[in-house]
Amino acid sequence: MTSSSSSFDKKVVIVGAGLAGLSCAAKLLSTSSSSLVAPSDVVIVEALDRPGGRTLTSLLPDTDEPVDVGACWVCPRQKNVHRLLREHDLDVIEQQTSGVRVGVRSAGGLFGWISRALGRETAPTEPLFTTLRGLPVLDLVQYSLLTRRVNRMAMTIPIGRPWDAKGAERLDSSSVMAWLEEEGAPNNSTARGLMAATAQSVFCADASQISMLLFLTVVAEEGGVEVLLEEAQTQRVVQGNGTLSRRLAASLAERGVEIRLGAEVVECSHSAKDGATVATRDGARFRARRVVLAVPPPALAGLSLEPKLAGPLGAEVAASAMGKVIKVVVEFAARWWEGAHCAMADPEVLTTTLAFDVSPLHASPPRHVLAIFFFGAKAEHWSATKTPEERREEAVRCARLMFGEAADQAPCEVVASVEGDWPAVPFIRGGYMSYPALSSITQTQSYSSSVPQSCLHFASTENASAWRGYMDGAIQSGERAAAEVAEALRTTT
Repeated sequence: MTSSSSSFDKKVVIVGAGLAGLSCAAKLLSTSSSSLVAPSDVVIVEALDRPGGRTLTSLLPDTDEPVDVGACWVCPRQKNVHRLLREHDLDVIEQQTSGVRVGVRSAGGLFGWISRALGRETAPTEPLFTTLRGLPVLDLVQYSLLTRRVNRMAMTIPIGRPWDAKGAERLDSSSVMAWLEEEGAPNNSTARGLMAATAQSVFCADASQISMLLFLTVVAEEGGVEVLLEEAQTQRVVQGNGTLSRRLAASLAERGVEIRLGAEVVECSHSAKDGATVATRDGARFRARRVVLAVPPPALAGLSLEPKLAGPLGAEVAASAMGKVIKVVVEFAARWWEGAHCAMADPEVLTTTLAFDVSPLHASPPRHVLAIFFFGAKAEHWSATKTPEERREEAVRCARLMFGEAADQAPCEVVASVEGDWPAVPFIRGGYMSYPALSSITQTQSYSSSVPQSCLHFASTENASAWRGYMDGAIQSGERAAAEVAEALRTTT
């Protein structure tokens, strides 16, 4: 992993050493492409001082316990990430999945039930913190019906071509929040709040910013709202997901792939015939036949490309925004929460929306750890204006409320904490997912940012065909870009 200011000739330059870029390089060196690309033909250029991108594993202070402050979960259906975990000797454990608590605005009670049954919503009083099954009956029924309706609507979205869906323009111009207020659950604040929290946790953006068409598209790709809420968070990596990125980068370096860290790409001139020249801020220049831009779509908008991205892809990139997330991981002296592994709150109720029990399952002595999430505008605000200590204090306060009941009485001594303040991370400045502006999917007839242009290819979790926002999606996108590059090299050799 080196630095200099010379000019090099490479077959492939990969911009970005996250899982998408690293997976792309590994796939290029696989048996099927090895006759086309040697390790010395590839250089990976990364602006951060580490590989891994939006995966990052830290150690809790004064311990050797790895915790993920970036991407955390995997699930059995994510075959790409499981394959790499096996290849790099990493262990998977089951996430505790019993019990869900919620924080909602509810006008519960007999009068509230009758009023809502008549179509008149009673104004919510104090926030209600309870188990999911402990919600007032009508609230639970309305939330179940809303979930079924969203799933049915998602089944009508053509995978890969959401703009062809019936009513696509109307859905794309409406935010998730607007749809919930006007059509989805106009008379039930509990159902609205829980579905808004789901959308927020998927895109790390407020439900008022996410197109209903985009939300339905992701629900369709993964197979239902329940998958996003439950199945996607069923397993964790013992050594941490950042360890996968580090081991993958180390294996590439051992094979002879150059990985240049701390090298921000500022310019890329390109043509289909003559290849590309990539320039970094520190003066390095690389001439390459193909370039893979393995960065999120909003990062492409800040890169000087000549010529600029054309057509629907260029318009899509210009309309994309980065989600925002802060993940605070806190270890406690004792497990003060009981009967639940997860808590989710209506974004209107608390500063944080989501908390998960991420305690090591077989630690001796036992460890008691929660991961608590700020999303969207609140994450941006708390990143810009608050200290780590203030964020931890607020995260713990919200977790106490979300887990409720026994938590109100039990002692709560913080042992240690660490955070992933992603809006403050240079070159990422956000979260695990970016998203297109309202109406842009139907206007551009594009939402994947993956169609090659000139000699450029694109890879990031955002342009995967499944598991967007997850490591599996990043790996899939990198391997897809590698296949494109191999085919291009094969046909021009």
